[in-house]
Amino acid sequence: MMDNNRVEMEVGKWLEIEARIGKLFSNSSTSNRAMLTQKLRQYNLIADRYRTTANASERYTLAILTQERRNIEKQLYPNFLLRMFRRLLIAPVLTSNTARTAVKARELNTDVLKEDLRRMGFSDIFEKVQEKINQGHNQFSIPISIFLDDRIRMDYKVSFAGDGNGGHQIKGFDATLNDQRKPSDNKMQFFEHKRSNGIDAVQAYHLLCGRSLEREGIWCQLDFNDRDEKGNYLLKDYRTGPEYDLMEKLKQLPLKNMDVDEKQKLIGGLKAGERKEVTFVLDGHEKRIYIEANPQFRSLTIYDEHSKKISMNNQGKSHDLSVVYRMANNLEEKPQSKRTGKKIL
Repeated sequence: MMDNNRVEMEVGKWLEIEARIGKLFSNSSTSNRAMLTQKLRQYNLIADRYRTTANASERYTLAILTQERRNIEKQLYPNFLLRMFRRLLIAPVLTSNTARTAVKARELNTDVLKEDLRRMGFSDIFEKVQEKINQGHNQFSIPISIFLDDRIRMDYKVSFAGDGNGGHQIKGFDATLNDQRKPSDNKMQFFEHKRSNGIDAVQAYHLLCGRSLEREGIWCQLDFNDRDEKGNYLLKDYRTGPEYDLMEKLKQLPLKNMDVDEKQKLIGGLKAGERKEVTFVLDGHEKRIYIEANPQFRSLTIYDEHSKKISMNNQGKSHDLSVVYRMANNLEEKPQSKRTGKKIL
């Protein structure tokens, strides 16, 4: 297994920054001195951070780094007394202050990552993320799989990258819906991370199932017939307005008695993209039914207990849910325009 040399990684990061910034300015003695000063400060910080490491490779790299620091000191401060004065009195203070600032920044970054992962539904991988960061990885991904039942599995891969300031940020996550009985129905999508109003793990599952969900008053749904240049499905946006009132839609269904709070909870689930189980009372008999929000057609999609969709096309067939078919027909409404949603790349 290849050794993870954190000292080597951090020195390499600094050299990349130095090479990039060096191209922007002339090769003057002033710019060279400023870069050497910053380089020495960064090398001192790295040496202080890993001074107690037990990793043999890192200790070897630190020894070479110490010699490089001494060479830079001689270039900046040729006078021996001045050099010793700065090394013994000035440099430790500067390094300590910089280290404290860096520690606070890392703690803040850790808190942000932890909260973002919690909100996204990936709290369980936080320790693995910390392990990767402590090992010095700048870019990495953490896989996670969730079995929803004996045939449905959700695979996620959360991607992280350095933020350029010594911290890390979440780039986004790949979500894959796997159906062992119908592999042809498997779907994958990359969801870019957004700190506000971003898609979480549960919402990704509902979207990959083809359902719609509401966010900040706007309904959205993946378009499985259209992709962007990266291979991701386009996200359709439905601005339904007040005419799509789920409470009114529920009132038209033969639901078993539900109080207002139960209906509000049911509506909350529909808006979250869930397929909700309800009980219909048909000819005095109770039937288990499943419903989903269908904002495109300002309706509710209804399924029987075998996940068979109940629609207008079933009216002519013999089925004990004929009442529901008629009810479903009454619920269907045509959109006000031919194109009610927009696609967002």
